[in-house]
Amino acid sequence: MKKVYLITRGCHDSYEITHIFKSKKKAEDFYAMCDYPDLNEIEEFELSDYDMPEPIEYIECEYAIMNMLNEKEKAYYASNQFKYHIKKTNSNDYDVDDLYDTRLHNGILELKRPIVDKSRTQEQFINDCIAICEEIEEQINFHLNRNTDVETIEHLFKTGRINYGESIRRNN
Repeated sequence: MKKVYLITRGCHDSYEITHIFKSKKKAEDFYAMCDYPDLNEIEEFELSDYDMPEPIEYIECEYAIMNMLNEKEKAYYASNQFKYHIKKTNSNDYDVDDLYDTRLHNGILELKRPIVDKSRTQEQFINDCIAICEEIEEQINFHLNRNTDVETIEHLFKTGRINYGESIRRNN
């Protein structure tokens, strides 16, 4: 295994790595001339060979529920009802389950889903998100048509009483 040599100083909360060297000789030379206060002994550290997992790709969507918006908001979202971004996690410590999220706030449905099936195209994932959003919008419109107020609809959504697949179950 490969090794690196750390020049550190301090302890506990004030511990810090000041320099890292691939060569023990270079670390020793630097250590000999270094005048940092609180300098520790040179630390030898073995690097692991395991492969780093790939960052997870995911899609983030925003979908405007038009019947929940005021006239000004409707005009703004009329040509831009669905927006999405394909992103990658910036860390390898994400669990795929952390990338599933659905929120409703002020008439905007926010959806996040991991792209785990590499055999499917980006367009298929986008279409899946649109289908989920339209399904939820259909349920929200059902409640709006029954004169349910927006706060109650958001509460129904948060408590899972409005969710993807509900009208599919209702129609079967």
